[in-house]
Amino acid sequence: MSVSKYMLLYRQDEQSQSRLLDQESGDIRQDPGVPNSVIRTWHISFDLIKRNRPQAAELISLMAMLDRQGIPEFLLNVRFSNPLDLEDATGSLGEISLITIEKSGKIFGMHRLVQLATRKWIERYVDRKLWWGEAFKTISKAFPNGSYTNWKTCETLSPHALQVLTYGLESSQSMLDRPSLLYNMAWYNRIQGRYEVAKAESQESVTLRKDILPNNDMRIYESVEVLALVLSSQGKYADTEAMNRQALEIGEKVLGKTHPDTLTNVHHLASLLQNRHEDKEATILYQRACSGYKLSLGPEHLTTKACVKQYFALLDSLEKAKQMKLYSAAC
Repeated sequence: MSVSKYMLLYRQDEQSQSRLLDQESGDIRQDPGVPNSVIRTWHISFDLIKRNRPQAAELISLMAMLDRQGIPEFLLNVRFSNPLDLEDATGSLGEISLITIEKSGKIFGMHRLVQLATRKWIERYVDRKLWWGEAFKTISKAFPNGSYTNWKTCETLSPHALQVLTYGLESSQSMLDRPSLLYNMAWYNRIQGRYEVAKAESQESVTLRKDILPNNDMRIYESVEVLALVLSSQGKYADTEAMNRQALEIGEKVLGKTHPDTLTNVHHLASLLQNRHEDKEATILYQRACSGYKLSLGPEHLTTKACVKQYFALLDSLEKAKQMKLYSAAC
């Protein structure tokens, strides 16, 4: 919608102008940085957009529930599957400066006052929780796990994920989406060295998944495993051991005792116990992990070789300790 067309509709829509000029605008008016003229113009703008460009109205409603800066095109494409629809909507909003568009055309944003006014408009005339839910669903679908290839995406989406996590949603879908989002965020933040953040996220993910999922659900196993890794990174080895044993118990039930992921838990627990000088149990667990890896992955697999190397290092240290005792006794 061009500026000239917008102004024409603005002048013609006397009924809307009259209604909006007389209307109380609630909390927006309480902000000293928001002139009344801005409020009136925005409400008229939104009415016109909703009437003439419904997809643009949906877009700005979604954007208003995210962090107002650095909104990537690929995130909006999650909800607007047709690129032409998204291009038309962003173009309409950009023409009248309700959103900002970077030169690349791939990153969008909005002014603080526009975001505030949009949120208040939605709260008064639409359904705030509806758009909270849409924003949460969009972020949950877009936010990947924390593996190396996804770091840039995780970095870009993190401010928006933090924003939607503040919304109090209680639908069955949001109760499933929230721990999944927290799990992926915890994975990423642990890799980035933000251990306290990752700990809080993974703990909440574990708690929520245990509350809503069956005890043998694989997603509980995933959350417990990430929490164990976070605790290990923090040097909290007693807590790490407890989480590793819990993950191992779930893994054995869900995946089976010889599944590579279950064996990875065995391997992690063996390594942890070795570091804590609990050598007897560590030896038994290394034996189990090494023999299991050889059968499931093959003797030449890198994971198998790494496990065998650690096992031999433990045996070597135990043998040296034994020789030292014999030497000391002889002297």
